[in-house]
Amino acid sequence: MDELNIKDTMSIMNYGVNIQAMLSELSSCAYEVIKGIELSDIGKLLSDMMDYFKEADAHAADMEAQIKVDSMTESLKEYRIRLLKDCELMEQLCVVNRQYIGELVHMVEYGREQIEIAKSGVVSSDDKLRLGTLEKRLKELETSQTVAYAFEPQLRVIQENEAQMAEKIQSALVNALTLWRRQKFTLGEKTNMEETNSLVMEKLNEIIRLQREGYSLVDKS
Repeated sequence: MDELNIKDTMSIMNYGVNIQAMLSELSSCAYEVIKGIELSDIGKLLSDMMDYFKEADAHAADMEAQIKVDSMTESLKEYRIRLLKDCELMEQLCVVNRQYIGELVHMVEYGREQIEIAKSGVVSSDDKLRLGTLEKRLKELETSQTVAYAFEPQLRVIQENEAQMAEKIQSALVNALTLWRRQKFTLGEKTNMEETNSLVMEKLNEIIRLQREGYSLVDKS
């Protein structure tokens, strides 16, 4: 915590400046994390994959189809890793932000105490000016405190959106992709498995519907 000397104007003016700078740096770090990934792009790729799976009959024996699906799969896996890393980093940012808030609260309380102590004794004109400056400085710190309190809820919304997208990707890779491959194998074999094929396609379409409605099929236990 910055030291405070109420007899020194520069000490008063610099009181809490360091913690404010660290809060600003924290916000910049969060911005870099957030701008690094576009959920709309990931959502479109995921939707493209789901649509492609519905065309399993047409592409069942097509090697080009497998290459295309493999490419989309690898891209989604990479996106998922980035999303999970972002979520972890945002968790750390929230922890640090709470630490900074605690320091701000302590600094404001300490500054108020010093003002009360000073006012309990003889106060010169110069003292009054310095105390007035300190009052303004403490109000600025309180404003920074308010901004810091709003930071975590905003970050949590973004974190939750990215976590949900990571779950959708996982659901697509674990469930929809597996069913598509089974469907491809079934049709490729050209055996008399119409009933099995129908059940697989029914389940695949159900997964696609749930994906679009925002549900996750990942086991969270």
